[in-house]
Amino acid sequence: ITFCFSSITAEALGAARRAIWYEPDHRWGNALFSRAPGLVAHGYAELSRRARALLYEVTESEYAAYLDRHVRGLVEEYLDGGGLTRFRALLAASAGRGVDQ
Repeated sequence: ITFCFSSITAEALGAARRAIWYEPDHRWGNALFSRAPGLVAHGYAELSRRARALLYEVTESEYAAYLDRHVRGLVEEYLDGGGLTRFRALLAASAGRGVDQ
């Protein structure tokens, strides 16, 4: 659980881990990531419900299906934990360097 739109939650989701953004108000209710149900918790009551569900109610297979349906392509395309490595390779290639340089 991180404050709204922190990169830590994006990285966790990209690695297919359970994560949500917490937005205490409704200032960003129409934000891109709000399109995925339950991905952004608005207010403490919703945060509490969603955290409880993720921790105790949602099975691994249910969460994998949720990620495929709502997170893949919205937050991260591959959900394999390699997003930062791919981005680093892209930056290195654009600078004419290999990833290890």
